[in-house]
Amino acid sequence: YGLFGRKTAGYISRVSVVALLFFGGTGLMDMRNFLTEYWSIGLYVMLLAYVYNRLIPDSDNVKVVAAFAITIAIQALIKWFFPDIRPNLIWLIYAVMAVRFIGLNHPPAIHEHSLSTSRKALGWFALVIFVLCFTPEPIILVG
Repeated sequence: YGLFGRKTAGYISRVSVVALLFFGGTGLMDMRNFLTEYWSIGLYVMLLAYVYNRLIPDSDNVKVVAAFAITIAIQALIKWFFPDIRPNLIWLIYAVMAVRFIGLNHPPAIHEHSLSTSRKALGWFALVIFVLCFTPEPIILVG
C-alpha cells in the first residue's frame, strides 16, 4: 500500500487472490477422475463463487459466472496438457483467508505521504526477496 498507492494496491490484492485460486485449483481439474472426485470440484466451484463474489463488488452475476467459468476452463486445459500437476490445497486456504479475514482493500491511512527513496528501495528489495523465496508447494504432507 505504501509502495504502490491505494488504487494499485487494490489491483495487486485482487490479482494475488486470483493467482492463489489458480495455483490451488489447477490440480483439481482432473477430468479423467471427474466421476469419482466430483465432490472436490463441486466444493471448488462453490469456493470460486464465494471468492469471485467478493472480488467483483457490486456486479451482476454474469460477470462472476464468466470469471470463474474462464478460470475453470483454463485450469482444465492446463491439467489436460500437463496431467502430472497435483493440487496443493494450501493455496485455496490462503485465498479464503485473504478474502475473508484480511480483506482486499487496505483502509486509508491517516497521514498519507509518499515514501522516501530509501524506503522505496527497501520495499522493492523485500519484493525481490519474496519472489526469490517463493515455492509452489509450501507445505507437503508426508504420510
